[in-house]
Parts: sequence; structure tokens; C-alpha cells
Amino acid sequence: MLGLALVAAIVVALGLFVGVKSLVGHRSDAWMVFLGSGGHTGEMMRLLDNLSVTRPAHLLAVYSQGDDMSRKRALSLDAKMFAVPRARKVGQGWASSALSSLYSLWFSFGVVAKANPRLLLVNGPGTCVILAACVVLLKPFGVQTTIVYVESLARVSSLSLSGRLLYPVADAFVVQWPQLVQKYPRAKYIGMLV
Repeated sequence: MLGLALVAAIVVALGLFVGVKSLVGHRSDAWMVFLGSGGHTGEMMRLLDNLSVTRPAHLLAVYSQGDDMSRKRALSLDAKMFAVPRARKVGQGWASSALSSLYSLWFSFGVVAKANPRLLLVNGPGTCVILAACVVLLKPFGVQTTIVYVESLARVSSLSLSGRLLYPVADAFVVQWPQLVQKYPRAKYIGMLV
């Protein structure tokens, strides 16, 4: 009986591997950025302005469904745009947040896999964690996206929840206040970017 369960698990795992592998697009030189609504979108737009010399010609802008302000701001980037379900709404309970986050993960998985960007540039809020989780989960299937997290200017003495979740997995973790490097040694401070 145990042998049959093991064989079934291997067959399912291989099927998932082949299925997911076929989803992954060719690696692009594009950067994927997340416009996370309100102040997060404003900070990301200023960050992109500051990086205009080094950023590639092709941007992929992801925003949360229903976030019309971020969608309109994305139009000015001349980027390919993707709307994904919001991981958590402001004031949403933790139990229902788990369900909406799983739905967002499921939906975003295909977006990240097909785009296969060179870089994922995020600064919060929660849905950016979902996009980074997709990158981490897709690494065994050929996605080699570099995750760069830039903490919000508002975070002077501690990291945001998104920052705390992404600190261990981000390839580069940038803070905007030098005192945060003392608490978080993997973080880099290169001045105020936004």
C-alpha cells in the first residue's frame, strides 16, 4: 500500500514538473515591477525615474485588480501590464486573507512563469510577496529571476511585514535609512532612492 502511494506521488510530481516546465517562457531581459497602490506606487514610480539610465527598454508592470490609480500610472511607463488579484485588502481578516492570498498566488504563478523576467523589483505591499513567492517556487523549473526588494521610505526603524517576509529570499534587499543595516545585515543602504 505504501509503495502504491509512493508511485502515485512520483507520477503526480512528474506530471506537475512537466506541466509547470511547459508554462515557463523563455527568459526575457525585461524587468517586472509591482505597483502596489497609493504611496507604494508613488515610490516605485520615483524609483524607476531614478533608475531610468540603467533600466531596460522593456518593463512589465503588475498591479492589483481594482487599483485604477496604479493602472493609470503604469500607462505612463510604456510597459506591458498585468492585473493580478490582490493578496489582502486593507482591514481584511487573516482567515479570509489566507484564501485571497492563495488565489492571488495561483493566478500570479502563470504571469510570472510566462514572463520569466530578468528582474522582479518590488517595494510592497502584500501582493509583492506573492510575486516573489512565485519566483522562488519556479526556480526549480528554470526561472532565474533576480528579486530586488526596496523597503519603503516610511520604514525608519523596522521592516514592514512584506520586508520581513522577503528579507530571507530577496537577492538584493535595499533600505532607505542607514540605521536599518545595523538590524538587518543583509540589507544594503545606498542612499534615499525615492
